[in-house]
Amino acid sequence: MNKKSKKVKFVLWDIGCVILLLLFVGCSQKSKSRQSAEEKDLSPETEIVSGKTSVISSSKGLCRIEENEKFGIIREKDGVREVIIPTEYDKIIWRNWKTGSDLYFIGTKNGLVSLFSEKGQKLLDEYEEISFENNGRNFIRIKINGKYGVLAPDLQMILPPIYDDLNNWVNVLAHGMGFGFENTGYMAVRQNKKVGIARLSDGKLVVPVKFVDINYHNGVFIAESEDEKFGAYSVSGREIMPVRYQALSNWDENVFVLCEDGKSRIENLKTHKKAEIGGLHRRLQIYGAYLLTGGTIFGKEGQKLCDDVDDASEFTVYDNQDKPVGASMDTIAIVSRGRTYLLCGSLKWPVKDFYTGVEGEEFWTAGSKRLTDEEVAAYCRKEGVYTLEEDEMFNLGKLKNTFDYK
Repeated sequence: MNKKSKKVKFVLWDIGCVILLLLFVGCSQKSKSRQSAEEKDLSPETEIVSGKTSVISSSKGLCRIEENEKFGIIREKDGVREVIIPTEYDKIIWRNWKTGSDLYFIGTKNGLVSLFSEKGQKLLDEYEEISFENNGRNFIRIKINGKYGVLAPDLQMILPPIYDDLNNWVNVLAHGMGFGFENTGYMAVRQNKKVGIARLSDGKLVVPVKFVDINYHNGVFIAESEDEKFGAYSVSGREIMPVRYQALSNWDENVFVLCEDGKSRIENLKTHKKAEIGGLHRRLQIYGAYLLTGGTIFGKEGQKLCDDVDDASEFTVYDNQDKPVGASMDTIAIVSRGRTYLLCGSLKWPVKDFYTGVEGEEFWTAGSKRLTDEEVAAYCRKEGVYTLEEDEMFNLGKLKNTFDYK
């Protein structure tokens, strides 16, 4: 082989190597370009993640994911896990307002909570408390900087976070005792050791935050001031009775019993009638149509009906078709000098010396002996014998008897 032939061969080899090198570099650049494009298309919302999951909603494909003792929310579809909330929270719970409606997620991180929509949008960030509640209306209780407030389900502000405490119940004065009840649409708000009442529909303070105690009784709020004076507000926020009385109770928005300057009276705001009922009476207990105070039963017009009364209880009377008798709304049971009576207006009937209560569907005598159905039927047939069915929660009762109310 001559020198010229060898030289040509080496040139061709060099050219081939250059071509192969260029092809390798080109493919490498193309590969990198494709990888870069794929990474660009793969947003955090479609990141493929791993971890232990638990189903939240199979219809929505939503799952809670746990990884390294942290929690997040993903949506699984066609084998791909789409990140809704990153796996960085110590705890995640979910809530909705009704079955089938959009979900909300509450994530806890470093002792603070955030609220997310079903799509992962952060709605509230780093609050001390966020809770979904209902008190006649749906609302969200929030706490931030140590103060409580209320948001509507659409996150509109109802009560600003300026209160030391919020209670979604108020006390009900019933038979001289306080009972909590919910689903009122009102909330007790506390600030600087004072209490008021707010309406959840619009956030209006129907009772200003300046009292030491507030009770709800027969359709009105009865407020007590720091100097132990009482007044009344309507549920719409109107001051019905000024806060100046030594004691106060009511039958409705118009008829009140009060004590002022050491004297007690019944006052009808509609008819402007007043009836004096004696001296200072601080314990004013309303039972149906009656007032019990100082051991005496009075009617709404101030008439004295019965003395020496130790206790009383409201009862509804049912006829033999188990329908409530209208006149029985004016009937109460009273205990006087160790005996039990029924009182209806100025009429009083003794109750026989046995008392039966109802616990579920079981009748019991005063001695806790269970009665048979035959015994119960026999008692109910006896002339002048009454069986009293007691509702222990509110001390209300149902009275079945053979008396014909006219």
